[in-house]
Order: sequence, then structure tokens, then C-alpha cells
Amino acid sequence: MKKILIIGQGIAGTVLAWQLQQLGADVWVMDAPAETPSASNVAAGIVNPVTGKRFAKSWMFEEMFPYARTCYQQMEQQFGVQIWQDLSIERMLQHPEELNNWSLRTHTQDYAHFVAPPQSNGAWQAFTRPGYEFGIIHQAGRVRFEVILPIFRQKLQAENRLIEARFEFESLDQMSSAYDFLLFCEGYRGSTNPLFQDLPWNVTKGEALHIRLDSNQLKPQHEILKKTALLAPFQGETYWVGSTNEWKFNDPAPSVAGKEWLEKELRAMLKIPFTIEAHQAAIRPTVKDRRPLIGIHPAYSKIGIFNGLGTKGGLLAPYWAQHFAQHVLHGIPLDPQVDIRRVKP
Repeated sequence: MKKILIIGQGIAGTVLAWQLQQLGADVWVMDAPAETPSASNVAAGIVNPVTGKRFAKSWMFEEMFPYARTCYQQMEQQFGVQIWQDLSIERMLQHPEELNNWSLRTHTQDYAHFVAPPQSNGAWQAFTRPGYEFGIIHQAGRVRFEVILPIFRQKLQAENRLIEARFEFESLDQMSSAYDFLLFCEGYRGSTNPLFQDLPWNVTKGEALHIRLDSNQLKPQHEILKKTALLAPFQGETYWVGSTNEWKFNDPAPSVAGKEWLEKELRAMLKIPFTIEAHQAAIRPTVKDRRPLIGIHPAYSKIGIFNGLGTKGGLLAPYWAQHFAQHVLHGIPLDPQVDIRRVKP
């Protein structure tokens, strides 16, 4: 049985640890108490098959979506809590270019089962600004990371498999002797890891709001509403609104500019008032080529990385975690698209 230490218990570390456990590995996790919210703690866990201005299909969605959905449902059975939510997305469309691009997708065979033609009466229609049509996106959902991350941490604590400390590189040789593999899942901190800082990192800052909608007529909405910003059902009667995407920033704290942008976009979507209950920010582990960073260090055969999931951790984590777990435990070759060896020195 392989004894494995995972460094980091965000989305990547949690899902990888769970996958390794399912394959019979002896898994331990090292994770220091968070000083500031991580991207995993701020993320809404949205899984969206069609994104961007041209409504392009997410990379490898047909392969990853069913695997992710099944994975989260298996975790639900194990932990006895709801983790996965099947949701549709109502995409607000107004400008001719948007409507034309959407219409092209609905008439494209590869997109027909993901998107439906625009309609004027979406579920959110009574609460949105006039003049919009709604394109419905199917095969979407939300992963309740706000539920599974703390529950998995509690399980590790109960089993005495959680080391609540930050990894010290001075102890690298000692730790390498104690475990068969050290797998780094540090989020954006991977960009400063001396073993992996030369990878093509391109970290970004994102900000989000938690709001309550102020309308006596509003029944709880179970669809996600998307324009430039995204509005998703969250906990109880609250909704998650996000997110900004800053390539240059001075610190990870929530900013006035980020909050104002989200409020402005939300007011452009909704005609009903809302109350802001929380404002969060975090740094995402994004990568220049928008592909995960997975593999074993070229000079250290017992040290690996599972990172770079960016804004799509809910979709990518299960599929690529099982792929990496098979590589670590059984030597199955890594897909060249995600293997860190794709990066030339």
C-alpha cells in the first residue's frame, strides 16, 4: 500500500485524496489553517458546459461531466450530505451579436443537447430587466464545496490523518523518506513553490458577493442566471454572485472596485433590490494554456503536483484526479495535454 502525503486541502487536494483512498492508498493530508480565504473556499462550484462570448463548449466536457457527476454522487453516499446539484443556466441575451452567436450554437449538432433556442419567458424573467431573451443551458450544475471541504477535513481529523501545518521545504528529504509520494495541491501558492515555480503560472484574482434578494414575490430560484456576472442559488435564501477576473492586483483582499463592478452588473440584470451579506476575494491557480498542471517532478521521482484547475475546478478535479491517481499508483501514462512535461525548459 502506497503511503501518500497531499499538501493542500482545497478542491484539488480533497478530490485527489478521495480518489486515492478509493484506490486503496494510505493517504495523509498537510494543510495549515487558512489565513485568508482560498479560491476553493470562495468558489461557487459552478459546472457550465458553454462559456465565453462565443458560447464555446468547455474542453473535454463530454468526457469530464459524467465522471464528475458520478464522483460527487458517490461522495454524497459516503458522507450522507448533498454535494451535487443538477441545475440549468439561463443565459441573458440582448444584443444582436449575442442572439446570433447563440442561434448558431443551437443549430450546431455538437451543441444541440447543451443549448436551447432563446425564449422570452425564463424562470427569472419576472425579476430581470426588460428587453432580454433567455437561452437555456442544460447539463450544468453546482458542486457544494462549502459542504464537502469541511466535512472531508473533519474526517481526516477524526482519523488523525490531517497535519495542520504549512509544508517546510527544509524538511523535504525527511518527508520524502517518510512517504512514498509527496503531492502538492497548493492552489495559487504553487506558483511560488521552488520545485514548480517555473511552470506557466498566470494566477488571477476573483471577487464574489453573497446576497439576499429583497422581494416578497420571489420564490427560491433553482436556476443559475448568467449575463456578464453569474447569479447562483447558494445557501438557504442567499445567492452567490461572481466573479471578477483581475490579472494584475496588489493584494488578495476584497476591493472597492471589485464590489462596485459586481453591484453594477447585478443591477443591470435585476429589477428587484438586493442586500449584500458578504464580499469575498481569493487568488486562483490559473495557467497560461488553461490546462491543469499534473505530473511528477523530473528530478524527484517521489514528488508530484496536481494544480492549475483555474475557474473550472468543479468539472476538472474528479476526472483528472483519478487520472493522476492511476499514474501514481499504477504507472498509467499521463495525458500529454496535462502532463507538466509539456512545458519546455
